[in-house]
Order: sequence, then C-alpha cells, then structure tokens
Amino acid sequence: GKGTPLSDLFLQIRINGDMAVLKGMMKVALEAEAKYPGKILDREFKKVKDKLLRQLTNFGQPIIEVVDGNFENRSELQLAHKHDGMDLKPDESRETLRILQTLWRRPVNLVTRVEGSGVIMRYDGQDHSDKKVEL
Repeated sequence: GKGTPLSDLFLQIRINGDMAVLKGMMKVALEAEAKYPGKILDREFKKVKDKLLRQLTNFGQPIIEVVDGNFENRSELQLAHKHDGMDLKPDESRETLRILQTLWRRPVNLVTRVEGSGVIMRYDGQDHSDKKVEL
C-alpha cells in the first residue's frame, strides 16, 4: 500500500547549527507539555510536525493583523488574530490591549478564538471585556 509521507521538505542538518535549534525546540516542547499536559505533545506525526512548524513561524509569536482603524465608526482599533490552532494567552492579550489602547487613545478590540469559539477581547482604557461572536 501507499505509505504515510513523513516530510514535505528534506534538509541536511548542519553540525552545531540546526542541532542546537532542534534541541531548543525539544526543550521548549517538553517544558510546555509539563505545564499543559496533553495539549503540546502528541503521538500522531502530522500533529507533532504542525506544532513544531508553528513554533518556527513568526518565532512562535501569534500573528495579529489590523482590520479597521474606525471600527463601528467609533475610531476604535480592531485587530484580528490569525488563529493557527493555539489560543492566545489571556493575560498577555489583556496586557497587549492595554498598551495598544494607551498608544491609540481609543478602545482596542481583538477578534480571536478561545477554546474553539469566536471572541472579541476589548479594552476601553478602564475595563477589559470579552464578547462571544460568530466567526
């Protein structure tokens, strides 16, 4: 029968270069698995590969895009998280919204997914709020 492809791209490992990166990635993965058991490591190769590649994309940082600088015609900033299967960390998201609101001087909104459901996270300069939305 037809086998399961293990790779899309074959690259030679460079001594003292790529091995250090791979060891670092394995260390981060094991630490994250210890912190969030069952959420990081998986025995299915495709899932493991996708998680490792996600760490390389944008250096593991979430990708957030500006959608609108006049959201709902109120001069509010609207951002969108390009969800790649990993939810944003709530405390870091709230702190980022706080900093952006200080710079924008108007409320800041962030559309994302939390546990599979659409959410708009908002900070108006005083209070943080979350509102469920259809995505």
